[in-house]
Amino acid sequence: MQELALVCPNCSAPLTYPGGSAPAILCTYCGTSVVVPNEWRQTSRGYPAPPPVSAWNTNVTAKVMLVVALSILFVIVRIVILIGKPAPWSTVRPSAAPKSEADRFASQVLEFGSASLLKDARSVGVDGSGNIYVGEYLQRRVVVFDSTGRFTSQWTVGPQMKIQRMAADRKGNVYILGSGAIWRFEGATGKELGHFDCPGPGAFNDITMTPDGGLVASLTGISDSIIRFDEAGRTTLVIQKPVSTQSKTAAWELRVAVDAAGNIYALSSLSDLSIAVYKFSVDGKYITRFGREGDSAGEFKYPSAIAVDGQGRVYVSDSGHLGDIQVFDSNGRYLVLIVSGGSLGMVFNDKGELLVARGTFVTKFATNKR
Repeated sequence: MQELALVCPNCSAPLTYPGGSAPAILCTYCGTSVVVPNEWRQTSRGYPAPPPVSAWNTNVTAKVMLVVALSILFVIVRIVILIGKPAPWSTVRPSAAPKSEADRFASQVLEFGSASLLKDARSVGVDGSGNIYVGEYLQRRVVVFDSTGRFTSQWTVGPQMKIQRMAADRKGNVYILGSGAIWRFEGATGKELGHFDCPGPGAFNDITMTPDGGLVASLTGISDSIIRFDEAGRTTLVIQKPVSTQSKTAAWELRVAVDAAGNIYALSSLSDLSIAVYKFSVDGKYITRFGREGDSAGEFKYPSAIAVDGQGRVYVSDSGHLGDIQVFDSNGRYLVLIVSGGSLGMVFNDKGELLVARGTFVTKFATNKR
């Protein structure tokens, strides 16, 4: 006859019930009387009852049921979270309470994009409706988002064209610097609307929009220069050697920005001797310069982009300052450092919000109006 196993409820010692009709057995370890289940005793006909499910099997069954229940609960919670969560390219992070002067000056209000959507975002533009255009350098692609960071469309440029720099006007036209020319596209569809080539020797280096819908471009190469075009593409101003004349050295890379009054700012970023921001009036006359090569506040190490807000404050991104953005007033006085996490391209929208292209993400900062 098969022996059946019990466990002492007092000391947990294993017990063996040899069968029969005894209602209880004694624990040989602690002397506790252990009741034998009725179904384990012999029936009146002398046949043993079917063996019960062991304690081990009972525990395994309970554990399996618990795991299944927790798995179902986890799936339900994930579904609830995903239903209420924005799309991965429109992740809104609520602003925390200001902790420093920089936080009070500029707070992050939106971050969108992802490593699966953006690969190499180096340029960003915004039109009058708030639509955001993000240019990817090697991918030759423009990804379009609405003002809330929601993906709306995308299009690519020619196979031989890399998107070196990009800007957008208020009407939704996108201007791309690539293949030695400035190309104009319809922002929503990517339809090509024409282009114009670089005049004379050298090559276009950067482009930015003017308040009246025109365009300012920098040229570098044999010599540096700045050219302003009207909305129709006609040349209205040429500043010959704007940086090399002041710095007495070659300027191999110039980033440009324009303020609301039409003043032009040129950021020289490649030559240590000429690293600075150079300011010119609307008619091209030199006004001042500020900043220099260095690691301190108000100095530049590896500056990469420049933008001007509606109050005339100048923003310069610098990977030498951990990818942060330094802010100056219109006269070049250093104000504050914004922690941006890295920035390759910058632009302001009509609300005075700063949009920063960061490779796989775009970040929006709300800046104060003072």
